[in-house]
Amino acid sequence: MNARVTTFLWDSAIKNGTTYKFKIRPQNQVGDSSSFDSPILSVIPSSPPDKMDKITISLITSDVAVKLNWNYPQDNGDSVDEYLIEIRGKDSEFYTYLTTCDGSIASIVFNR
Repeated sequence: MNARVTTFLWDSAIKNGTTYKFKIRPQNQVGDSSSFDSPILSVIPSSPPDKMDKITISLITSDVAVKLNWNYPQDNGDSVDEYLIEIRGKDSEFYTYLTTCDGSIASIVFNR
């Protein structure tokens, strides 16, 4: 018997970072056969997200608030979970943590 291949699109159900097992059970008009458990498959992202390529900063209401906007980076196989936002003064050598925001966000406003 010649083997045939079919493709079934199920991309919304398979998540990166998750381990799966599949079960295959042949059946015919008489009934079901015993099932066969597949080897374990681990789905992992291909790499971390790319670095940010564009960030814009704007003052809102005469330096009372600052707005940051950015483009979503290439996610490389898994959606961005969150963004860590840090700040550094002009003469400072080190960054200070400000906040973390959801990966679906592309803009944030900081009020003084």
